[in-house]
Amino acid sequence: VLARVEDPTMQAIIGEPVASINFDLDLWVVLESVGPDVDTLLSASVSTYSDMTGLYTSTITEAPIAARFSVGEGRVIYTAFHNEHAATTLDMTDILEEIILSL
Repeated sequence: VLARVEDPTMQAIIGEPVASINFDLDLWVVLESVGPDVDTLLSASVSTYSDMTGLYTSTITEAPIAARFSVGEGRVIYTAFHNEHAATTLDMTDILEEIILSL
């Protein structure tokens, strides 16, 4: 999918406001929204299965597919896509490096 890069630092690293994300499984858990204390890093419209049979699909528009929030002295980063080396695009590699360095 083409994701909108919401985070200014990630946008600077990628060099543009969109990133190519390998969203290779319709069963990934996708957030539909986030609270005010959560930063959306990437958003995209993605198709997902509506049930486990795989018969019904739905599209979540502008889903926060990567988000970050603080807890105590730590930070949580959630991605709705898999960050496996063999499945990553160049944009995903840059994004993953930024995620790791921002922890």
